[in-house]
Amino acid sequence: MERDICSFAYVIFDGDGTLWRGQTIYRRMLPYLLQIPLGWLTSDVWISSGAVPVPSWLTWLGSMPGVRRTVKTADRFVSKALASVEELVRGRSLYEGTEEALRKLKEQGKVLFLSTGSPDPRRFLQDCDLLRCFTSVQWIETGKRHHIRLFADVAGVSLKEFGQRACMISDGPADLFAAKRYGMYCIGLSQTLTAPKLFYFGADKVVSNLPELFS
Repeated sequence: MERDICSFAYVIFDGDGTLWRGQTIYRRMLPYLLQIPLGWLTSDVWISSGAVPVPSWLTWLGSMPGVRRTVKTADRFVSKALASVEELVRGRSLYEGTEEALRKLKEQGKVLFLSTGSPDPRRFLQDCDLLRCFTSVQWIETGKRHHIRLFADVAGVSLKEFGQRACMISDGPADLFAAKRYGMYCIGLSQTLTAPKLFYFGADKVVSNLPELFS
């Protein structure tokens, strides 16, 4: 059942591909990668930092601490390298409607959180005068798999209550999958993947841009 964005107390936003243009190489590759019939599944074990989906038949490797550390290190290295190249070439830029959507939600008294798998975005948000919109901003260093728990702690509520009162907005599969594990309502943003793919990974509703959240 579709719910109005205004019915939530807490709203979690992804960064790259949702609020701003970023991780372009990864986001261009992802739709083609997911077309390969490998039984794709996002697992909490594998949501290390960049929150990359993996085939379900590989998730058993996640129980091996050494493998988990290696994946996490490689994930961070690749994410930071791609982010550095991208910033040299084009830098981050907000999607149209981002500023208006965030300010409108703040005016309605919503508590906003930002979860991104890219490097620290606070200076960029400060330059856009949007950092103050967020109660907590988490990025690659803390690892995406921990972000929802951290946000619940900041909100001062249990994970169960947070999941019932929060909404996740993202263009990527792993964010949606992770949020569903906590019972969250999920809104997919079809700026990277098609609506059917987003529904498959857990979206309850799909919009094509942020202004559609209020229509």
